[in-house]
Amino acid sequence: MKFIHAADLHLDAPFRGLSRYEGAPLERIRQAGRIAFERLVRACLEHQVDFLLLAGDLFDGSGKDFNTVLYMASHMRRLMEAKIEVFAVLGNHDAEHDLLKTNPFTSNVHLFAAEYAQTIHRQHLGVAVHGQSHASRSEKRNLAAGYPPAVPEAFNIGLLHTSLTGRDGHEPYAPCNEDDLVAHGYDYWALGHVHQREWVRRQDPMIHYPGTLQGRHIHESGEKGATLIEMDASGKLHEHPLAFNPVRWQILEIKLDEIESFNDFLDRTVEQMGRLVNPKVLTVVRLLLTGPCQWHGLLIAKGMDLEQELRIQTLKAGGDALWLERVENKSHPKHADQPKPTAGNLDPLTLIEQLAQELRSSENGLQSLAEELKPLRSFLAGATLRGDKTLHLQDTQWLGQALTQAEFLVRQRLLDRGDR
Repeated sequence: MKFIHAADLHLDAPFRGLSRYEGAPLERIRQAGRIAFERLVRACLEHQVDFLLLAGDLFDGSGKDFNTVLYMASHMRRLMEAKIEVFAVLGNHDAEHDLLKTNPFTSNVHLFAAEYAQTIHRQHLGVAVHGQSHASRSEKRNLAAGYPPAVPEAFNIGLLHTSLTGRDGHEPYAPCNEDDLVAHGYDYWALGHVHQREWVRRQDPMIHYPGTLQGRHIHESGEKGATLIEMDASGKLHEHPLAFNPVRWQILEIKLDEIESFNDFLDRTVEQMGRLVNPKVLTVVRLLLTGPCQWHGLLIAKGMDLEQELRIQTLKAGGDALWLERVENKSHPKHADQPKPTAGNLDPLTLIEQLAQELRSSENGLQSLAEELKPLRSFLAGATLRGDKTLHLQDTQWLGQALTQAEFLVRQRLLDRGDR
């Protein structure tokens, strides 16, 4: 017996925020979800699996995305022609999908109902699959508690979209605990909702999150795909992770404390980015700069020009297999590079530091600044800036970077004049 366990397809999910990056490989990123799904279907055919498990969030919303449903249906037909069944539950993202209220797929696809848990027993395979879909986008019921008893002398699979007792970055939907699952006496729990691959248990029973097919943003980094499960003649299960993602998100941390110069920094960054290059995937990198830096002032002075300079270096390192999403500067100056404001409420350096810190730390500080700059945005609409640069005055992330640069430049100017 062989089957593939996949979850969280999120077909045609939007990739938000990338359009503001000039030169971003948008079309390759937008098509990544479909390519990953097609690789999943191809893997089912190549491995000649008996069935495919889909543990929720097939789609990304509850709209009338008819073309996306048709696209999936055409590939489900390919599996039907190969006599491969598909067992699926709906998760929080597609629970209220208008086009899934009645099963729009071919007869080999079984969508479990949301009203109660069901069992589908395939005696010729010796398999019983138990499942229940979410009824709403915010499913608060413990669905696992109502799953049917294990079918005797069958390999029992529980198919469920759940956060268990909670996972960082995931809403606590269909909550339950590990004991709720184990108590049913099933052999395998095919879970969805968590986008990172995770084995909760590897035996007695196996409880598994395969993760998403394709990461959607930088916090869904690394290799993504599904899991092939194969039972040998003795009844032992063997797991095989399968990678499907054509786009890989990656955070690359550069520690600046031992880098002596900006040129050394560029060299080290290019070297480490080169190690990430894989010609089979597009690697999208966020560069994270950390630690004390003796040339921190130069970093700040370069400001947003730094990203463009590093994108050029990225192009040299990886060509079209590597793209720099953005630079996140979490470094700080070494003690000798840190301006020292004198005491006193009227000290200009202290006032500049306090004002900048207030804008950064206040919940609505940068948003309020963006509102204040609306008249300036209107005044500058259509203006050509030096170097063909753009002022993103409505973007709080951009404003935060600009504020850091402005703070440094003003403080340096005050120090040069001796205003201490």
